[in-house]
Amino acid sequence: MEVLISAKNIEKKFKKNKILKNINFNINKGEAIALVGPNGSGKTTLINILLGILKADSGEIEINIDNYKKHIGVQLQSTPFFEGYNVRDNILMFSALYEMKLSNEEIEDMLNKYGLNANTLAIKLSGGEQKKLAIMIATMQNPDLLIFDEPTASLDPRERYNVKNMISELAKENKTILFTSHDLDEVEDIATRIVFLYKGEILENGSKEELLKKYNFDSLEKLYLHITNY
Repeated sequence: MEVLISAKNIEKKFKKNKILKNINFNINKGEAIALVGPNGSGKTTLINILLGILKADSGEIEINIDNYKKHIGVQLQSTPFFEGYNVRDNILMFSALYEMKLSNEEIEDMLNKYGLNANTLAIKLSGGEQKKLAIMIATMQNPDLLIFDEPTASLDPRERYNVKNMISELAKENKTILFTSHDLDEVEDIATRIVFLYKGEILENGSKEELLKKYNFDSLEKLYLHITNY
């Protein structure tokens, strides 16, 4: 497999608390990787280090993507839309940051695909609509790697279903995806590999089939409860 990003011996402390402990894992091209674990296990911290938002105290991130920032799309838990601007204007401003020129037809196609109204203020969108706009912006430059941090958190069932389907479609297009989630059905539907992170450590890393067979469980829920009882 072609390795896009390699994390080697990553450690991170906040004050005296060790948030990440000797993290080692690869992001391989074409995978859909679910980063799973309880709140406070270090998932968002690890993503921020992979993105260069935070610096690890020790260890190394090796990136094998040319012009990395132009080939990665990111949806964080809170996307800072341009306040006071509508959906269309936010698309235009983010596309300018990506040095893209979008035609009116391309914008209309995107809006139709994601079911968004061009004239609605971004801050007035529902939670699900804001997630859809964030994912639209993350994917507009057709990146090689997509990172989603809890893309369906706090959404109602219909919005969660719609956003999950959007990510599933991206996975079917052979995009490389790293996402965090507490929704084990979502993990089961999308992920080709699951990384269990608990108290800053990777406790398990493998496909659903491999891990269920290893522990002799018949569901991800039972596996999750077992591993996070460490």
